[in-house]
Amino acid sequence: MSVEKKYGLMCRSLYNLSHPGICATKRLIQDRFVWPSMLKDIAKWIRCCIPCPRCKVRSHTVSPIQPFVSTVERFQHVHIDLLGPFLPSDGFTFLLTSIDRYTRWPEVIPVCDISAEAVAKSFIANWISRFGVPAIITTDQEGQLQSRLLYSLKQMLGIQRIRTTPYHPSSNGMVERLHHTLKQAIRCHDTKWTESLPVVLQGLRACIKEDLNASCAEMVFGKTIVLSEEFFEPSSQSPNDPSEFLLRLRETSRTLKPTPASCHSSTTCFVHTALKTCSHVFVRVEGLKPSLTAPYQGPFEVLSRTDKHFAIKKMTGPPRSALIDLSQLFC
Repeated sequence: MSVEKKYGLMCRSLYNLSHPGICATKRLIQDRFVWPSMLKDIAKWIRCCIPCPRCKVRSHTVSPIQPFVSTVERFQHVHIDLLGPFLPSDGFTFLLTSIDRYTRWPEVIPVCDISAEAVAKSFIANWISRFGVPAIITTDQEGQLQSRLLYSLKQMLGIQRIRTTPYHPSSNGMVERLHHTLKQAIRCHDTKWTESLPVVLQGLRACIKEDLNASCAEMVFGKTIVLSEEFFEPSSQSPNDPSEFLLRLRETSRTLKPTPASCHSSTTCFVHTALKTCSHVFVRVEGLKPSLTAPYQGPFEVLSRTDKHFAIKKMTGPPRSALIDLSQLFC
């Protein structure tokens, strides 16, 4: 065994006692040994330690948020998701949620069966039958939204589907924000959630959106909706001719311009410079985990990279790649 390897084994054996870091390890070894280029060798060996980047990450990557491509028509781009399970109410335990990117119009459908077939039928019956076939659908990676049935539906209707990366809810942020607001509003009612849901939806559709400076009901119908507490007043105007009304509605719709969604996050972006050139990365473990579980897994080989996503090689199961958002990586 060469002298360099002996020094390396000795350094790692001392470092592996408690993984104290580069500076503390240099002090520890300097008090006991000496050899040429000792400090440089210690730093190089410690940077090759695999458990440290798995367990001792202090600055997590926070990638910048990229905007969606602006839609030019109403009901062209729809976000859909599943919310639940909830306590049973009238036999329902889940909600199928959809929201249009242009008008911000929400549809929330109680469902008791979240199989792929039931989800597809509910979306067709409650969204496509009212607003037509969207050009783009954004979903997360839930099994019910990834099935062959929805793939066949996409092929049959000519819909482009955008899938978010795993454990990255901001990619589907518009519908995730709807979930947050919806649950807060339902909690404020004392009745069963299936009974309070229509009232909550009426309020959400009538509220003014700050980025639109209009309600989603105005964006869809061209006027505000009458709420349950309003007084009805007799109109003194003469009835409009339907053809004239249709002409004015079309002219007004043509003047509408898409408004990009506002970003309310104040998080400072931080990306490790080594991520631009590294050959392997560690992936953050999301969700609930025991307290002594390492927060990162890896290393995984990098197959390709962009400014926002990395394609990595999976270590377990059949050989395949996975697309991971930059904010979940470390090297």
